[in-house]
Amino acid sequence: ARIQQYSVRSRDAGTIPLNAVHPFEPQEANLMQTQPSERSFGSKVQRTVHIRKEDGDPGALPPRFWEKAYRPPPGVAGNMLKTTKYTLLTFLPKNLMEQFRRLFNVFWLMQCVIVLIPGLSPYSSFTTISGFVFVLGVAGLKDAYEDYQRYKADKHANATTVQVLRGGRFVQAESWTLLVGDVVKIHKEEEFPADLAVVSSSEDAGTLYVETSNLDGERTLKRLYALEPLKTYKEASQLQNLNALLLVEAPNDKLYKFSGQLRFAQGNASISQASDSDAVHAINVENVCLRGARLKNTEFMIGVVVYAGMESKLQMNSMMASAKFSSIEKRLNRYIIYLFILIILICVFLTVGSLVVYSNAVDHDYLTDHEDSSPKFSFASQFLNFFTYLVLLNAFIPLSLVVSMELATFAQRFFMIWDCKMETELAGPMKNQASALNAELGQIEYVFCDKTGTLTQNRMVFKHCSVKGEKFLDPMLGQLDEQLDKYKEGDPEYTYMYDFLRLLALCNDVIPQRKEGATAGELEYNSASPDEISLVQAAVANKFELLSRDIDKASVRERGKVVSYEQLAVFDFTSDRRRMSVLVRTEEGKYMLLTKGADMVMLPLCSTSTPQNIMKKSLEHMDAFANQGYRVMLAGMRQISNEEYAVFAERYHHASTTIANRDEALEDLYATMEKDLLCVGVTCVEDKLQEEVPDTVQYLLRAEMHVWILTGDKLETAINIAHSSSIIDRETMTTAVIDGDEWAEIGPMTESAMQLEPGVKGKALVIGGHALAVLTEEEHVDKFVQLCSDCQVVVCARCAPVQKAEVVTLVMKRLNKISLAIGDGGNDVPMILSADVGVGIMGNEGMQASRSSDFSIGEFRLLKRLLSVHGRYSSLRMCDLIKFSFYKNVCFCTPQVVFAVYNLFSANTIHNEWIILAYNIVFTGLQPLAVAIFEKDLPEDLIDLFPEAYCTEERKNPLTAYMLMEWEAHAVMQGILFAFAALYAVGSGGYVADGLSVGIDSTGFILSSMVVWCVTLKYCVMLRSFTVMHYIAIWLSILGFYLGLIILNAWNSPSAGQSVNGYGVINLVVLSQIKSWMIIVCFTLLAAMPDVIIAYVRTNYFPAEWQVVHAADRYGKRDELEKLSYRFHARPRGGIEPSPEPSPNGSPRSTHGQGVTVDSFVLQS
Repeated sequence: ARIQQYSVRSRDAGTIPLNAVHPFEPQEANLMQTQPSERSFGSKVQRTVHIRKEDGDPGALPPRFWEKAYRPPPGVAGNMLKTTKYTLLTFLPKNLMEQFRRLFNVFWLMQCVIVLIPGLSPYSSFTTISGFVFVLGVAGLKDAYEDYQRYKADKHANATTVQVLRGGRFVQAESWTLLVGDVVKIHKEEEFPADLAVVSSSEDAGTLYVETSNLDGERTLKRLYALEPLKTYKEASQLQNLNALLLVEAPNDKLYKFSGQLRFAQGNASISQASDSDAVHAINVENVCLRGARLKNTEFMIGVVVYAGMESKLQMNSMMASAKFSSIEKRLNRYIIYLFILIILICVFLTVGSLVVYSNAVDHDYLTDHEDSSPKFSFASQFLNFFTYLVLLNAFIPLSLVVSMELATFAQRFFMIWDCKMETELAGPMKNQASALNAELGQIEYVFCDKTGTLTQNRMVFKHCSVKGEKFLDPMLGQLDEQLDKYKEGDPEYTYMYDFLRLLALCNDVIPQRKEGATAGELEYNSASPDEISLVQAAVANKFELLSRDIDKASVRERGKVVSYEQLAVFDFTSDRRRMSVLVRTEEGKYMLLTKGADMVMLPLCSTSTPQNIMKKSLEHMDAFANQGYRVMLAGMRQISNEEYAVFAERYHHASTTIANRDEALEDLYATMEKDLLCVGVTCVEDKLQEEVPDTVQYLLRAEMHVWILTGDKLETAINIAHSSSIIDRETMTTAVIDGDEWAEIGPMTESAMQLEPGVKGKALVIGGHALAVLTEEEHVDKFVQLCSDCQVVVCARCAPVQKAEVVTLVMKRLNKISLAIGDGGNDVPMILSADVGVGIMGNEGMQASRSSDFSIGEFRLLKRLLSVHGRYSSLRMCDLIKFSFYKNVCFCTPQVVFAVYNLFSANTIHNEWIILAYNIVFTGLQPLAVAIFEKDLPEDLIDLFPEAYCTEERKNPLTAYMLMEWEAHAVMQGILFAFAALYAVGSGGYVADGLSVGIDSTGFILSSMVVWCVTLKYCVMLRSFTVMHYIAIWLSILGFYLGLIILNAWNSPSAGQSVNGYGVINLVVLSQIKSWMIIVCFTLLAAMPDVIIAYVRTNYFPAEWQVVHAADRYGKRDELEKLSYRFHARPRGGIEPSPEPSPNGSPRSTHGQGVTVDSFVLQS
């Protein structure tokens, strides 16, 4: 990688390039020549951090941020935290840029431009512009509110005080004033204000304990270590004389990786005797405290700021945002394009009509100027009518829809968070981090889930083990210790068992601690991995007790004798390596490598050095354990010679102190050591299922979702968990297993699986990791996709994190299905990010999955309610909102088209401009919003009883083109009816005295009244349930319509109390005429009658599935509901209707609706 100069300057030290020769002499500061730091997360860009020892008044607080004297010099990162998107100056341009990414707003911006051109707008430009500004304003206020909350959080974080080294003393300062290189002192229970390299702690050994729940959700304490050469630097005077620097990697978002070096300047008294090689010390993740973590069980620690402010790892992770869009939004954008094309065609038609009328203007003498007998308008002016019509018909696209959708998703988000049934004791309420995907939860067809921590509790219990080919079923009762008593020291059985127990005690990262308030000697164990705690507890049960662990040594009480081990190196466990090793030196000076890991990677390392009979027995026991659903690992070890260790130590020091490609260099070195291992035993750990997992899985399957398990466990373990969690039902599902390494072996298995007949509940497929890699290759992927589409359940074993993401992406692209991925660990993050909807579980493996997800829940069982209740309701509500919004606007605009023909294409409006402005926002704005927030079709208890209600055609395809066309067709017919009623029924006689005829405003008022009343009736017909909020929306809309027009009329009339026909908004005399009310009532009922009839026929003769369930429950037929649920459940997938089940009286039952068996009592109801 290209190494670039990445320097951090302080006030008393100059720039030290990366290629500086060591040892070096400090240079003078030259702040004016500082070059900006280059940020690169992919390349190995590095930075030099100088320890700052700023002189000045030690008792003075640093100046405030608006004082120029304390601004960070160029190239130095400050600790100011800023997560807001906007400032007062940038809010307007930035927010407008974001809002104009939506097609809605682009269309309406175009309308505003047109109405500003003189002579093109049929009414005042204020009408269009004010409505558009209102919509933008509401959306902007929502964004501003959210950003203000971020601002308050930033302000609180920046105002926290911290002790910082100034002029040889630690003084109080606000955290935002910190700079990279500052030395800070943190006390017990305080949070770290920045990412700090640990200099020293209150403990002589330089150890400290931190809690990282704010970072990854792990509540267990982690032990960190001070840099070995600096752990004695605890006083300010010592630190003031320290002359050292830190060479670290560029800021990045990797929480669990850190590479750096500690270097000392020439002439430092404390290391004057050290050699050049000793003067360079590695800095790794165990020497760094991250911002957001909290100091625990340690009085104080001192650290140097290496990353500050927005460069801290916490903020680097927080800046990752999801960029997913729901399928409803994608469909909506397409429908807007189609509607816009329709508007263009209508405008072309009206423009052509205008040109035809213009060409025949001699037949209409009122269109000509009698003085010169020529038409009043030129051809060009007639052509410009196209833009006038475009403005006239802009209400076809509902202006208020965007605001309604945002407010609806905002409210739905809080409904989810406030739902007490979505809370757990440990995790608390669920989190909604992508409210735009609320509706997507109601259309899930594929569910991909991890096993450990997702389906299981991730609380491990050591159950069985195998040592030297001998099985032990009760090791937690001291069975191994009893077995040791039967052998003499030096016997092979004794050596195997002793090494196995020693490996359980040492090969881990468990931290023993004294329990507070407990008796002397009583310990508790903390670790990020529950597996390792269970292994240590198994060792304790057999009198191998881990007593203490430091960075370089560990103490174990082995059968009553305390033995110390020097811990020389730890080969960390990673998802790629799938194993962990620790290199130790015993008190006798022997070197031992202890390794444990997944059988898949351990078998090649143990097969050559382990006797074949022992290896064979161990594998048999391992398979037996896996078949019972337990987690299994192989344990191995080998002796290291002094010469081999010397070579390793030199290479290890070089690899661990390098910065570029440190991880790769270490992994290559580990591979040279982890070989020729002796298999000493097999561990067997039980991970119990979470509560209600079988019920939840069965609910998902009955809701016709395809459930996939993607796990890294053995094939046998995955199959057993699938059976115990009811994902695979042995009695009602046929199961195909595909496992192998080559296509010659996998191909016939695939063909057999494709020809396998499904059972009553379908077909299940189990695939091994190597087979999955082969099947997803380009030449075989089509068969794999076809096979998986026929299976209701797929279990993929031995899946790497990357494979999980590839499988999810493959299903989404090839099958074009909406998918959901759920997991709880960092290895599940790629899968969660790849799926349409990602759900993280806030569990024992931390918050990595939760941070990367769209929704976070505490347990797997809550997925059932998240999808069936919140997801189903959100999908239903959002689709009704969209359909109703388009319906009411088409109904309102259709009379404009009819009137354009009636007035000989003169491009005048029949609606008053004030009515046009208020129609979407005031007169009919509350009704769709109430639907989008409060609508329900079934109560929650019925949804829980009938999972099949989730998978109806209405729910799977909630916003089809056919549905929208049906709604718009009704709106067009009603709009045409109202147009002719207003033009002919209203215009057939006068309404005012003195022979004055009806004006266009009065006609438009009656037309608008009919539209508003008809839209309200449509609203009542479409509602599936009435609540108080629905009634409020109905009556507020009606009252708001009349009261608003009366107020607007008084405002627009020439003088108070005077009603002028044709001027203002309405003619008040019209309100007193019986004929006008008769026209409004009769034509409104006539227009609404088809909707009522269609709704009646569909409900009573062609009911949807949810209507059948609702009617049966409403009329007290709970016994029939159970039978109906059985028929739903027995219905074959793929839409094939089963033979009618005989009724109790022996006659076959009738079938109606969408492939649903419906009893006669439902039809009668």
